[in-house]
Amino acid sequence: MNASEQEFEKFVKIIDMYIGVTKNYISLTTGLLAFMVAFDKFAPSKAPDTYLNIAILFALTSILCGLYYQYLAVKLTQLTFRIGTIGLSLAPNILIQRPGLVFGVCQVSFFLCALFLGLTLLRAI
Repeated sequence: MNASEQEFEKFVKIIDMYIGVTKNYISLTTGLLAFMVAFDKFAPSKAPDTYLNIAILFALTSILCGLYYQYLAVKLTQLTFRIGTIGLSLAPNILIQRPGLVFGVCQVSFFLCALFLGLTLLRAI
């Protein structure tokens, strides 16, 4: 294996690790979202709960950012190692070169979702 192939393998392992973490966030957030929808249907009060709505908004943001990060990671690999053609991109060049920004938004959105869900549950008690 030459240096370029080793560099490519190392890069792909790192990207795979982050994609794995992102998939975990997507799974956890989807579970929280299902719980929130069920909680909303069985909640005793019919008044709209602001904290629950904010939690749902953050959950959707986390899921979308997680999916978008996976797309950006593939585009970054293509750009870095000149694999295939970049073609029409659904991202500005700055996000392709720094997909960690979207990864960070995914993480922060997940934690804010959990926080607001916790506040919702505390208010329901």
